[in-house]
Amino acid sequence: GWVGVGWVGLGWFGLDWVGLVWVGLGCFGMVWVGLGKVHRGRMVDVSTQANQKLIDRGERLVMDLGQVERSKSQDLLRASAGQVKPAVVMARLDVDCPTATRLLQAHDGHLGACLEQGR
Repeated sequence: GWVGVGWVGLGWFGLDWVGLVWVGLGCFGMVWVGLGKVHRGRMVDVSTQANQKLIDRGERLVMDLGQVERSKSQDLLRASAGQVKPAVVMARLDVDCPTATRLLQAHDGHLGACLEQGR
């Protein structure tokens, strides 16, 4: 249907409220990617200290993206104070937490760019 916002009719663009929501979510998702909060379609700017569900999610992210076993992912998350991105950098580049943090800062928090540079 036709949606009017003030004097601007969005019906001309073929958008209804559902379309507007999808466009908004797409733009929102691109912002998260641009800010370095998403890597390979997953939210990686996660702190695992809040509850058991986030701890498990963080461990699985570090296992997958860091290519390590669960026990190693737990050790890395402890060393990184529960932060997923530094733990992944530590796993993939075999560095300590301060070095991983510096590398992430040098790449504006973008995990992918940090891992590419470290190859």
